[in-house]
Amino acid sequence: SVYRALPMCTCGTYQSVTKMAVSLLILSILVTSVLSQSCNIRDTDEGSVCVCNAKYCDTVPDLDVSTGKYQVYSTSKAKLGFYSTTGSFVENTDGEESSIIIDQDTKHQSIIGFGGAFTDSTGINIKLLPEGAQKNLIESYFGSSGIAYSLCRVPIGGTDFSTRGYSYDDVEGDDTLEHFALQDDDFDFKIPFILQAKALRNDNIKLFASAWSAPTWMKTNNDWSGIGSLKEEYYQLWADYILRFFEEYDKQNISFWGMTTQNEPIDGYLPKFFSKINSMGWLPSQMNEWIGENLGPTIRNSAFSDLKIMLHDDNRITLPVLLLLLDNEKTMS
Repeated sequence: SVYRALPMCTCGTYQSVTKMAVSLLILSILVTSVLSQSCNIRDTDEGSVCVCNAKYCDTVPDLDVSTGKYQVYSTSKAKLGFYSTTGSFVENTDGEESSIIIDQDTKHQSIIGFGGAFTDSTGINIKLLPEGAQKNLIESYFGSSGIAYSLCRVPIGGTDFSTRGYSYDDVEGDDTLEHFALQDDDFDFKIPFILQAKALRNDNIKLFASAWSAPTWMKTNNDWSGIGSLKEEYYQLWADYILRFFEEYDKQNISFWGMTTQNEPIDGYLPKFFSKINSMGWLPSQMNEWIGENLGPTIRNSAFSDLKIMLHDDNRITLPVLLLLLDNEKTMS
C-alpha cells in the first residue's frame, strides 16, 4: 500500500485556532514544569541543554511504535535533545503515489557501530565529576537508556589527548621489552571507564586500538613529534610492542576487536612548527613492508589472531595513499 502522513490538525475557524493555541500553551507549561523537576536547563548560544549531573543526565525515550505509526527523535535549538514525536500513516487517497521502497536484496556497506574514544583527556574530565555524575554520564553514552555506543577507540600509549608524551617502554635500547609496562594513565583514565562501559553493554562493545607514536628511541628523530619515522631495525620490535599492549590489556579483562596501523601517519612528515602532536610518519612502501613482514605475522600467530587490522587511519585528503596500500598483495594477506 501507499501511505502518507496525517497532518497534526485541521483547523478551519478562529475559535478552533484559539482553542489549539491555549492547549499548546498549557502543554508547554506542563512540559517545562516536568523538565524543571529533573533537567537543569542551561541556555547557550546553540540553544537550551540539560546539564548532566548526579541527579539527571539525558536519556533516549523508549521506542514505542506499532504497525502504521512512526516515531521521530530530533534535537534542535528550539527543543531539548532527543525530542520525541509520533504520528500515523494512512492510505493515500489523493491519487498521487509516493512510495518508500526497501530492497532487502540490495546491500551496500555495513555499519559496524557508533562511538567515541577512551583517551586520557576523556578520563581526566570524567574524574573531575562527582561520582553520581560520572555514573550518569557513562550510562548516557553506553547504557540501555542512553545512546548505546558500541564501537570505541583506545590509544596505545600517549596521544595529543594526553598531558604528557609517554610510551610503555621508555628505556632506550630495551630490545626484549623487559621494561614494558602499562602506565598510571591507563589505570587512572582509561581502564576503569572501559570496564564500566563493557558492563553496561554486557560486553557487546567493539574496541580498536591505535598508536600515535613508538617510544622516541625507536624513531629517526628521537622525539614524540616532528618529522620522524620508525627506524627500520625496530620494525619487528614495534610489532612485538603492540602485541604486548594487547596482552597487558587482556590481563585487565579488556579484549579488542581490531586495531589501526597508525594514527594519522601523514603527521610524521610535518615539521614540528605545524604539528606538535604525538606522531610517527609512514610512507606506503614502509607500511607495506612492516605489515607484511612484521605486524601481520606477529598478530596472526598470536592468541589475538582474529584481530582486525585496519589501514590508513588518516584524513580523507590522503586517500590516494590508501590505494598504494591496497595494491600490495602481502599487506592485504
